[in-house]
Amino acid sequence: MTQDLRAGLAELAGEARSVDLRDRVLRGSRRLALRQRVIGAGMASVALAGVVGVLVLIGPGGDVKPPIGSPTPTVASPSPSASPTPSPEPVPPVDIRNASFVVPAFPETTDCPAGLRKFVDGRVDVDPNASPQETSLMLDGKPTMADVDGKPGAEILTVIWCRGYVAHGQVLALEVSPTGELSPLGFVLRSPDHQSFEVDSDKPIVVRDGVVEVTVLSPIVPDGGHYILDMQVRAYRFQNGSFSQVGGPTKFANPPSDPAKTDMANATVKLIAPGGLGFVKLVNGSGIARFGENSYSVTMVRSEFIGSGEQTEAVVLYRLVDQVGTVSETIAVYTFRMSPVPGDYLFIGVASGQDGIAHVQTFDAVGSQVKVTVELAGGGTEVRTYRKKVNELRWERLS
Repeated sequence: MTQDLRAGLAELAGEARSVDLRDRVLRGSRRLALRQRVIGAGMASVALAGVVGVLVLIGPGGDVKPPIGSPTPTVASPSPSASPTPSPEPVPPVDIRNASFVVPAFPETTDCPAGLRKFVDGRVDVDPNASPQETSLMLDGKPTMADVDGKPGAEILTVIWCRGYVAHGQVLALEVSPTGELSPLGFVLRSPDHQSFEVDSDKPIVVRDGVVEVTVLSPIVPDGGHYILDMQVRAYRFQNGSFSQVGGPTKFANPPSDPAKTDMANATVKLIAPGGLGFVKLVNGSGIARFGENSYSVTMVRSEFIGSGEQTEAVVLYRLVDQVGTVSETIAVYTFRMSPVPGDYLFIGVASGQDGIAHVQTFDAVGSQVKVTVELAGGGTEVRTYRKKVNELRWERLS
């Protein structure tokens, strides 16, 4: 997740009043803007301060099978109980966000060719003479230091984005010389299906016995012409001069042709809570969302589809329980249609702590309207009605 998006949304999530957040969030979010351009898919999210959801679809991925004639990797599948590989020996301190090093040519795009790049605050323009600047390289998340090539000294692994018309995500491994100079060992995410991804940079890059584990969310080039998200942990090993995948899923499943058949209880969703923001993978309607030092138990309480075809929308009620047992709820509305107009993102306050709401009890979809039963902070209950504004992508409260 980009630093700008994280900072912008975290600030919004901490506010205790209901405001029109659409323009503010879009201005601070390079990733949402890029995603709009690549997929043109709409999403309306009915929440803030409690949680904001982002539409995603998931499906089972296949296991990695070593190529015929290649040695079988002697590494177990990623396991939460295993201990990450520590840095084998100290290396000179290096601030990669303000350093110069060669970045190899990005796979699956011609936007970012190989070249020596001088990063400032984690960013560099690919063509500094272009006006306006259309393409840049951006470092994201917290780097990991570990031995991945089996030679003396540790390598630095960092999430890096090629931000052009589409944002391509990768993990770059950098060697560090005794004098602190950086040189590329290579890109890590070399999978059979794709070699650039939407990377969940809030999840740490973990190295176990030389195997690099990275959490990915989606292919940059959509499978089957659809944009999907499915949180997966894929494992890679450096061997024979390059990285290759040795564990985890090797594909993303296509979404159903009928959006109304989407299984919202088994989906990867994006959440914003007072303590942070990030992704959670729901399995049978439940999941654990971890945002930095904060964690939430997430349960899908109810979902219902409205509309049909490309106008189908999913209305979902989620319940969250934080680390000290505080319960909150939020409703998210997800738009499935492939919109020709970018900017189909809206955040309005139907969540615990917003607009006098203590708890969201339930909802009913009646035609194009959604009637929400809420428990008020001052006591009592109330039924509030919402609908999408005519010829707009905004939801408004009617009563």
